[in-house]
Order: sequence, then structure tokens, then C-alpha cells
Amino acid sequence: MKIIFWQNIPSFHQSATIRALAAMPGCEVTLVFQENLSQTLEDGGWFVPDFGKTRLLHLKDADDIRKLILDSGGDAIHIFSGIRFPLVRKAFLAAMQTNARIGILAEAADWRGVKGLARFLLYRYEFLRFRSKINFVLAMGQLGVRWYSLCGIPAEKIYPYAYAVEKLPLKTPVLPSTETFRLIYVGRFIRLKGLDVLLSALVAHQSLDWHLDLVGDGPELNIFMRKVERMGLKDKVTFHGALRNDIARQMIAQANCLILPSHKDGWGAVVNEALMQGVSVICSDACGAADLLGDAERGEIFKAGSVSELESVLGRWIRNRERTRESIERIKAWSKAIEGETLAQYLLDVIAAAGLNERPCVPWRNGGKPCV
Repeated sequence: MKIIFWQNIPSFHQSATIRALAAMPGCEVTLVFQENLSQTLEDGGWFVPDFGKTRLLHLKDADDIRKLILDSGGDAIHIFSGIRFPLVRKAFLAAMQTNARIGILAEAADWRGVKGLARFLLYRYEFLRFRSKINFVLAMGQLGVRWYSLCGIPAEKIYPYAYAVEKLPLKTPVLPSTETFRLIYVGRFIRLKGLDVLLSALVAHQSLDWHLDLVGDGPELNIFMRKVERMGLKDKVTFHGALRNDIARQMIAQANCLILPSHKDGWGAVVNEALMQGVSVICSDACGAADLLGDAERGEIFKAGSVSELESVLGRWIRNRERTRESIERIKAWSKAIEGETLAQYLLDVIAAAGLNERPCVPWRNGGKPCV
């Protein structure tokens, strides 16, 4: 089986799955990418991942793209990370001219406001135009399933999907070092991430024993630093700046709970990173990764943008939630459902089911148990 992934950059949100797929007998896997990681991404903690036996190709020329597609033959399976990046789009349009099987792997777009409406109309036009040639869509979480259904993709072609992050070698559970309830946010400092909602919700709980660690950088970092001071939260909030991914994940492992309050987030891989270390998550319903929080122990979901709802959720967690070794181990055991090996097998199940109107078992919705 020849599987060719097309991406704008080599993403560590897919490397664990692609590496596991390439290690499977009978799978010949190629990853084609348009650009190397920029310095900005590397400064933000991104890294070039290990893709194992995968053949890596850095292509830009349209002729090279067409040649690869033709040489791969009609039995190849091409999986495109969206269809808007220049390289990915060129390859997608070229593959449409062949009999190869075509899959789309993508998050839901931001459909809010006037720009969101324009984006929706464009995507709907494109997918109505191309849907007969698309064999399957790997939609990121329920948000993605809803989005691609609205865009005109038939329900039988849409399969829920998830990112898989690299495992961190933590041998034993890490418990918070103090009784203070430690919250952690890891991400960019931009309004879209909902930090305004988080800080407003925390103000109501100043008398409770909690501390918020903020990890990351971004154009609005100074704005949020001033806001923390104005709100009188300076003693309860620590800004750590951008950290290397492994260091940030070590910090997550020592927290009681990770918070992702985004107004809109196509996925939110930091949710995976927390769950794989046995850390519960609170996130908004506008995050694709909210799909992973189907159990009260793993976390809780609140309505995006609602200060009052997040305030209520945070109050309950700060007062009543204690991390124990047992709860950590249960969440970590469940998280095998979102590891690269599991998602690689699920992807093969989707490929086998596509066109047969079959629905393979979705591992993270199966109680963390292996799908048979």
C-alpha cells in the first residue's frame, strides 16, 4: 500500500502516526512538504520530528509534483492536509486527474463573522465541486465533522480524526509539589486563544488557593501582562515565556489541570500532551480536541466565550479536584487511544472502509479500549 501525505511543513502533530504507519508491514509511506520549519516556529517550541522509515521529499516545482503523482500510480492513496496551501493545492489538483484514491485531513475552519461566512461559501463551493473525487475526509474532532458536512461532503465520507503527539518518557506519575491548585496554559498570546475569558473568570476566585502558569509568547503578551496586573492577579499568575516543547510538557505534568479557553481552535494538540501525562483538561467547545474529553475524570468543556460558565467550572475544579496517582494512571492508560500506533491502525481501517459505507471503531470514543 502506497500512502503519500502532503503538508505545508513537516508537522510533529502527525509524525507519531506517520512513523507508526511507515513501520507497518506492507506500507510504503512518503511525506511531501513545501517548507522547512521557520525560525518563528522553532522559537515557539516546534521541532523537526522523527518520521522513521517514511520517505521525506521537499518539493516546490509543479512538474516534480505531477511526476511524483504519476509515478506513484493509480493504486496510491494521497492524503492532503487541507487544500489551500500552495504545494498541497497543486498536488491535490494534479491527483484529481488520476484514478488514485484521495483523502483530506483537516481541521474545521473559523466560520465566525463576515470573514467566516466568506470562508464557508468558498469552501462549500470547492467541496461541492470536488467531492465526487474525494474518497474520505479525516475531520478533526466533532467540529471538523460538522464543518465538512456543512461544506457539502456526504456523511458517509467523513470520519472523525485526531492528531497524535510524540510520547514523553515520564516513567512515574508526577504529582503537584504543593497543595495549591495549579492551572497551566500553553500556547500563543493572541486574543483568539481566549485568555481574556480565562483571566476574567479567575478574578471571581481570588480568595481560593490556585496558581496559573502561562507558557508561550505572542504579539499580545504585554497586553495580557498588563491585564493581569490591573486585575490584581500578579501574585497568582506567572509568565514563563516560550519554552522548548519537552520542557513545557514537564511543566504540564506537574499541574493539576491544563486550560485551553480558545474562542476558536481547529484542534489544540496541547490537550493530547496533557492527557498523555495523566493531566485533566478544561477547554472550550470551540476546540477540536474537546472531542477527547468524553469522561469527567479527563476534564470538562465549557461554552466558548462564556465567562460565567468558565467561572463556574473553575470554581468546582479548584475546590474539589485532587490529582492522585490512581487518576493519573487511569488517564494515561486511556491515552493509548490517541497514540501514534493506535491512530495509524485507525487510519488503515478508514482507508479499508471508505467507499463501503462502513464505520470503523473510533478509538478515543471506545473508552480507551483497543478497537477490534
